[in-house]
Amino acid sequence: MKKTLVKLNLRSLLPALLVFGSLLFFDVRANAQTLSPQNLDWKTAVEAMQILETQIVQIDGQLPGLIPGTPAYEDAINHMTYYKLIFGALEDGVSVAEAVVNNLYAVELSQTDDNPQSQANYSLLLGDAVALLTN
Repeated sequence: MKKTLVKLNLRSLLPALLVFGSLLFFDVRANAQTLSPQNLDWKTAVEAMQILETQIVQIDGQLPGLIPGTPAYEDAINHMTYYKLIFGALEDGVSVAEAVVNNLYAVELSQTDDNPQSQANYSLLLGDAVALLTN
């Protein structure tokens, strides 16, 4: 009787886990689609590259004064990485809007273990890039 009950519970639990997993997958895809600011008034690629280069140099200058592993340091590393990815995409001829959106999740967030709010960090990165690169 126990084997039958265990098999029955596992059989009913498996579809529930599959549904839960697919909901998580589709939620991530939905968030990625809502983060596509294609309708904004973007700066030209040349202007954006100049702004990004200035930001990268500025952040690089701040890093020696920050303590590795702190949230401020990790935030600076995340921003610099994201800006470098956008800059590289612009060099390859991608539009500013596409470079901003397509490279967002290419950033492997550098963060401390006690602050694993990745979605909030991605939103912050996107918001900062949009503020920098729109008119």
